[in-house]
Amino acid sequence: MFDSLNGRTCLHYAAYYGHSECLQAILSAAQSTPVADSWGFARFVNVRDGKGATPLHLAARQRRPECVRILLDSGSLACASTSGYG
Repeated sequence: MFDSLNGRTCLHYAAYYGHSECLQAILSAAQSTPVADSWGFARFVNVRDGKGATPLHLAARQRRPECVRILLDSGSLACASTSGYG
């Protein structure tokens, strides 16, 4: 589910605001859902918002080290470009 204003998912918001427990719960649940099956889990973890930022970009920019660790452990791409974000 995306918010229509910024194109962000709940994963983006959990990473941005540093809600590491929520982030972990979302990622754990997503591994066994139709979303993971249809999109592929790696694509879900690396989804971009309307400005091209991934959840990892947002967590890093906001200095959320626990969220960064969770996202990297879940397959977020450290080498993903930001497409001009920030």
